[in-house]
Amino acid sequence: MNENCYTNISRISAETHAQFDAFANGVMTNTMRELNTPTQELNLGMDERCQRILNQWADRGLLNARPGQVWSALDIAMATVLTVLKKRGLSMNALRQIGDGLNQPMYEYMSVLGFAVLLCRQEYHRGEPSHNAPYLVIDGENRITLCRAADMALLLPAPEIPTYSHLVLNMGRILQECSFIHKIQLSHMAEFSELSAQIAQRLFDGALKRVSIDRERRRITTVSNGGADPQFGERIIKYANGRAVSDTVTTTETLNE
Repeated sequence: MNENCYTNISRISAETHAQFDAFANGVMTNTMRELNTPTQELNLGMDERCQRILNQWADRGLLNARPGQVWSALDIAMATVLTVLKKRGLSMNALRQIGDGLNQPMYEYMSVLGFAVLLCRQEYHRGEPSHNAPYLVIDGENRITLCRAADMALLLPAPEIPTYSHLVLNMGRILQECSFIHKIQLSHMAEFSELSAQIAQRLFDGALKRVSIDRERRRITTVSNGGADPQFGERIIKYANGRAVSDTVTTTETLNE
């Protein structure tokens, strides 16, 4: 194993090292190449809200592929892991650090994430994806360790290591049982953005035409196609030949941050 990718690697059991090494030795280079090959478009079931979030993540360097492009199996796996972590409240900067770690080589031709994906696939075909799948441990400095469940007692109680928390992800459950598109769609948009909930809610409104933010006066003004009557603002309905041809709602609110 490439020790540069890990924190506390010396604490992982010799049995885990042996199992991981044996599995890696049996992986063909073309198998890893297949994980990196773009093969699947993810437009099906992806709404505009999800597309905006993933485009924002791609702009921040978290993802290699965007909605509408062809994704590889590793692209899908990365988006899935980052979705779970963002829902836990991690910042974009933390996601980038963890993503960089997952992209590092665990073995000569195999990234940490690639190793996890292939190992989870093997365990899934055996019928016990959750029991034997690898665990991803993330410490308070966003360093990562891939291990087995049996190593958890060795990794976590380490008072001499300067970290304040750990996150533990069962990679089998995340990669086999979690659709990142579905998870984003079921969640509040602010959970996946660095913006305040109030601003994020307006930006991801499909009827939004434009928005302006006055931080000095703590005001946010949005102009939308239709919508509810504003408490503070105006509604302009234009008619042609007796029929309404446009309905514009301008709302001004106090910006709560």
